[in-house]
Amino acid sequence: MSSFPGFLHSKRPTISQLSDPDWFSINTIIDRSELFKLLPTLRKLAQGLVVHEPQQILPLEQIGREENNGTPPQN
Repeated sequence: MSSFPGFLHSKRPTISQLSDPDWFSINTIIDRSELFKLLPTLRKLAQGLVVHEPQQILPLEQIGREENNGTPPQN
């Protein structure tokens, strides 16, 4: 794990050990521009890479309103 780029340590990724103790799964969120910069390094270090592009990103305030039927959440 120490050979992975520094961004993985600074973004608080989810790191899961796989059934083989030498293998890990890493899940993190990065800006698209960062992905393209990191691809050469990731190709050298990773067995596979799955990229998901969100369809929509909602601000937390909007999610709170939707949970309360349109009214702002009470603090």
